[in-house]
This record gives sequence, structure tokens and C-alpha cells, in this order.
Amino acid sequence: MPAHLGGDTWFEGSLVEPLSCVIGAFNANYHLQEGSYNHVMGIRPQGRTLILGGTGPMGLLAIDYALHGPINPSLLVVTDTNKPKLSYARRHYPSEPQTLIHYLDGHEASRDTLLALSGGHGFDDIFVFVPNEQLITLASSLLAPDGCLNFFAGPQDKQFSAPINFYDVHYAFTHYVGTSGGNTDDMRAAVALMQAKKVQTAKVVTHILGLNAAGETTLDLPAVGGGKSWCIPEKPSRSRRWARSPIPNWQRLWRVTMGSGPRRLKRICWAHAEDITHD
Repeated sequence: MPAHLGGDTWFEGSLVEPLSCVIGAFNANYHLQEGSYNHVMGIRPQGRTLILGGTGPMGLLAIDYALHGPINPSLLVVTDTNKPKLSYARRHYPSEPQTLIHYLDGHEASRDTLLALSGGHGFDDIFVFVPNEQLITLASSLLAPDGCLNFFAGPQDKQFSAPINFYDVHYAFTHYVGTSGGNTDDMRAAVALMQAKKVQTAKVVTHILGLNAAGETTLDLPAVGGGKSWCIPEKPSRSRRWARSPIPNWQRLWRVTMGSGPRRLKRICWAHAEDITHD
């Protein structure tokens, strides 16, 4: 994102769209205005929010937005089965004064365990970041009265379905939404949050690669792992995880600059990575 828009680097601009998708999801959730049929859009202020399968790059942005966006829950619970990603999220997104956050291994996050964390009330807002039938059914069973479940994950199977509790739909006014991307207003909100340094989008970048590695990296994303990959068009470097980069002191540099000094990070890359040359 260019400096005149309040950004430190151009690569931040490429993360506006992913953040806008998260903002759109939070905006799409809704709750009933007591005594009426009017909908109050957004997550419940100072409510209880659950993010299932939420330590991928989009999940990390959702955690960041829940903690630092305009509406914050008082309780945020995040689960995932990937322990390294869970540890990464725990390290980079701690509790805030207004929001207590818990991270749980998905293998150990039973319904009883999650319900107990909510004080037995259930969750006002639940976001499902993995297209998994059991996870959706679990989420359905954890909704509080007037709770809203957002199916964020996009399934490839057009016949994908999962059992949900229709008793609660009828008697407890639970409801379900799904979002697929943000709109122009969400994009504007994303830019404003990044300008104000409230949401640290650089934290979701774990790989740096040059233009000549973009194709193979895209085809091999499951094996690459990590978060978002930052492609530098002017550089030919292959995809690099920070721990394996040939740039001097890269491991320490990445930890120091992560989320707080992307401009310095970019400057180091420009200084040490080779340029693309023409034969």
C-alpha cells in the first residue's frame, strides 16, 4: 500500500482484499432486536465468539479483526488441529483488555469443553473456516439463543451439506449465513484499519518468493504450508520460509519486523535478493 495511503509497503495492498472478506463476514452476521423482527448487523458487542479451524491466513485475519476491529467480543475462542499454526496464532495474537482469547487444539475441543468456556451459555457468533460436516454440526450445537453461524469456508463439492439443529432454529432463533468475499465498503474499511495500524496484515505472510517461483508455488500450496506467500516480481528467488532464507540474519529479522516493520523487511529483501536478468 503506497505511503500516501498510510502504508509501509506495496505488498500490504495485496492483503486488502483478504481482509475485506473477513470484514464482510463479520458484517454479515446479525442478531435480533429484542421485541421486534429487526436485524442488528454485525457480531454481538462484548459477546462470545468462536472461530473453528481458524489459524490459516484468513483465520488469522479474523482473529486480528475480532481483537482490533470496531466491534469486539468479550470472549474469543479459536480452534485448529495444526499445532504449529495454533502456536503461531497464540504467540502473535494474545488477549486484549476488552477480549479474553483461548486457543484450543481441535482434537481436544469437545462440545463440553467449548460449552464450558462459554460459561454454559453457548456462543453468540461462530465462524467455521473449514468445510467439514462434523465441524458444522458441532458449531450448530454450540449456538446460544439468537446465535449466528457463519459458514466462511468455501466447499468445492456442490452437494456439500451437514446436519444442523432445526429445533434451535425454531425455538431459539438461531440463524445461519455464508459469505464469499467483501464489497467495496469492506475494502474501504480494510484500508482504513491498515492505515490506522490497527490490523497487522503482515503477520499472515510467512513466505517470500520471486516471480519465477510463483507458478510452482501456486501449484504446490498444500506442501508449502504456512500463511500467505509474498511474491516480489523484480526478484527471481525461489519460495523461502523465513527460517531457511539465505538472507543474513533472516530469522531474527523476520521476528523483529513481523507486523511492525514491513518497510524495513522489504528494504532488506531488495538489498540481498538477486534481480531478474534477461539472457
